Amino acid sequence: MKDSTQQYVELPRIKRAKNSWERKVIHYLVTHPSGKSSPELAMEAISCYWLIEALENNVAHEEIIIASRNAIEMLEAKVAIIRKIVGLQTTIDSPYTYIKNEPNIYVELPRIKKAIHSWSGKVIQYLLKHPSHKLSTDLAMDAIVYYWLVEALENNVERSELVKASRMATEMLEAKLATISKMLGIQIPQPTSLPQAATSNVVSVMEAQPELDNDEGLEVDEDEDDDEDWSDFLDDQTRMLANVLGS
Repeated sequence: MKDSTQQYVELPRIKRAKNSWERKVIHYLVTHPSGKSSPELAMEAISCYWLIEALENNVAHEEIIIASRNAIEMLEAKVAIIRKIVGLQTTIDSPYTYIKNEPNIYVELPRIKKAIHSWSGKVIQYLLKHPSHKLSTDLAMDAIVYYWLVEALENNVERSELVKASRMATEMLEAKLATISKMLGIQIPQPTSLPQAATSNVVSVMEAQPELDNDEGLEVDEDEDDDEDWSDFLDDQTRMLANVLGS
């Protein structure tokens, strides 16, 4: 049973326009074939990208080590998935291609609310008070885009654009891995390109989804997972990614 005195912290709504990569990522998350809520998918990216900076100097060293292992596993797995996707021969025949010709509309990611003392809550607090004074929504969107961009663009853009996006995403994710490595004084193996034979077994999970109106399908009730233990969530995701990479 939830504690009625539990405090929460919220990340403001994220709203992006028209044909930008950011808008396509949000559209991908709100129509994700897994059926998971878009805030949950967004928080996965935000947490593993910003978690170590958020926890630094605020928790015991042992907790930092546990968190870093989870974050590193997630980031390395995502880089591997991006490399596999880019190794595939992509096509333009996709239910998402209509995005290119849409009128000037916006899409919103629902507000993200998490228990204040959870790892996710600490990450949101860190972004709200980031020393750079950048908007928390911009910092969150950085993580979401780098983490989900290639999957959002797959089969939705020309291959040359997909390669360009993958190059940017892998550079930023690998830079974050390097930052974590420096903070913890550990060595992270440099990723290597996967052989073509390995990439041939990867299958796109994107399925046809109906068009969303601007004001429909964006509100998500998050009370069920507000005070979840984020480390448990990461373990589940890590196992899922391990299954994908091993297929």
